[in-house]
Formats: sequence, structure tokens, C-alpha cells
Amino acid sequence: MANRLELTWYGKENEVKIEPRLLIEDKKLSNTLGDDSVKNILIHGDNLLALKSLESNYSNKIKCIYIDTPYNTGKAFNTYDDNIEHSIWLSLMRERLSVLKKLLSNDGVIFIQINDDEYAYLKVLCDEVFGRDNYETTFYVKVRHENRILREDTRWQLCVEQVLCYRKSSSFIAPRRSKEKNSSLDYKWEVSITGCPKEIIKIGIYDVEVYDKNSWSYRKVKEGEGHFKQYQIRGSLITQKGSASEYYEMFLRERRKSDGLGTLYKVIGMGVNGDGLGYRYIMQPEKESSKNGFYFQGLPIKSKENKGLPYPNFYDMTAEFNNAGYEG
Repeated sequence: MANRLELTWYGKENEVKIEPRLLIEDKKLSNTLGDDSVKNILIHGDNLLALKSLESNYSNKIKCIYIDTPYNTGKAFNTYDDNIEHSIWLSLMRERLSVLKKLLSNDGVIFIQINDDEYAYLKVLCDEVFGRDNYETTFYVKVRHENRILREDTRWQLCVEQVLCYRKSSSFIAPRRSKEKNSSLDYKWEVSITGCPKEIIKIGIYDVEVYDKNSWSYRKVKEGEGHFKQYQIRGSLITQKGSASEYYEMFLRERRKSDGLGTLYKVIGMGVNGDGLGYRYIMQPEKESSKNGFYFQGLPIKSKENKGLPYPNFYDMTAEFNNAGYEG
């Protein structure tokens, strides 16, 4: 068994035992208007006791939790002391995170806002409470403009805060944002063979028909109405083994001088499982100054499932944070 890494601190073993608490509704402040189906609850009191009061009815039921933790910046505010001894802060956070984990459903997720002062320690603490495998990501949120006027004795201008994201288990499915672009619109090219190949030869594992620039042509048509999508071949970006780009780099780039600019290669048998055409068109550049070749790919036989795009983990919310002071 691999050694388990653990964050330790003075007083960690002194776990506080808190019995579940009952919530008492204040009818004078209730806004349910007599509707018992309303489930929204605003709890006034110590946050740890409030969390414990939710365990009996909400354990394993909460799908999303967001908490704005004490940053422990070393400052004393009017409403609370943000200058807690580091080990005490860790104990306070562990107690609350442990209860929050119990409240999360198996497909639930929690977001925990923090800044640089305790971020690194909170990350390791969350790894311990939720499991390192359940770490999803850290969102970096810009909350202050870099040109904001501050005291000149401030050592560093902190513009970004962090929001840690953890799931309860692998049952959580991360949301995706929709693709705005219709990929079928990229198919806007037509290729026409107007003459006979100047030769048919074996290049690598494929039979190849070689056409000089006067024996074929291509043209752009309306987006989405063409049969081919054109790709530029960049040698530094080859990633897929067996691709047209790799084939060009291995066998065709060196033939540029002998075959001439604008030469088209009809590679028989390439891409059969992709577009089903039974061949792939690859062309040499048309200009002496151009370094890269191109290839034309047909519409895929199987349309790929639209899985959407991942959400970014950086957000510029400077305007929203600056305006928060005007919201009451």
C-alpha cells in the first residue's frame, strides 16, 4: 500500500463532537405566505451548528454547495475576526467541510472560495476530506482591476481569487457549454480531377495517383455545401499516428521539388473508416514561399456526438465585484 500523505497541525486530533440541532422557525420573519411546499431556508446562527441542523433531513441530498470561507487575511473586520491562528483555522475548516461532505449527494459538487493566504493549505485539506481523486478544478476569478488605486505601502496588488471545486464521487457529471459553431459549415471545398495522373506509384503502404497542377482543380463553394474540408499541414503539430499530416511529413514533403508546386496526391485506401471515400487528397503548396502542404477530408461517415465544450477555469468579474458595494 502506498504511503498516505496527510496535512497535520497542532490540535487536529481534538475533534469537536456536536450533537444535531433543531431548527425553530420564526413566524414573524417567515415569507412562505402559507405555502408549505416552499423549501427555501434562511438560517441565522453559527454556521457549524446550522450545518449540523441540516444533517437529519438533507444528508446525501444536496447537489450543489457554494461557501465563501474566512480568508484568514490577518485583518479584523467589524463583523468578524479574520485573524485566526493558522492551526485553529484549519480545524474550523475541517469540521465544516466534513459536515458539508455528508450533505452532498453522490452526484453533488462543492465550490469553495478563498484567496492566496490559505489557498494551498485549503487545497490539501480538501484532498483529505473529499479525496484527491474528487478534485475537479480551481477557478481563478479576477476580482480587482490591476490599475485600482491602493495604498502605496501594499507589497503586492492581489487581483485574483480562487474557487476550489470538488465532487462527492465520480457520479458527478461536469456541465458543458454548447458549441456555437456548426462544424458542417467547414465543408466548403470541391475537388475536380480534369486529367490523367502523370504516374501511379507505391509510396509507403499506399498506392498513390500523382496529378500535376494542370490536371486537377479545387474551388470554394457556399459553407456547408461542399464535400471537403481543407486542413493545413503543420509539421510541428503532428499528433495522430496514421494521419494525412504524418504521411505528408514522412513521404511527400521531400517530393515537393521533384513533383512541383500544386501537385495533388490521391492516396488510395487512406481514411476509409473516416469519410468512407476510400482515398485522401493531399496537395503540395502552390507558392514557393509557402512551407506547408494541405489535405482535403470528406464528411465523416458517423457524425460525432456533440459533447459540448468544457467551461474555462478563469473569469474576469472585476466589474461585478466593483459594483457589489452599490447593491445594498
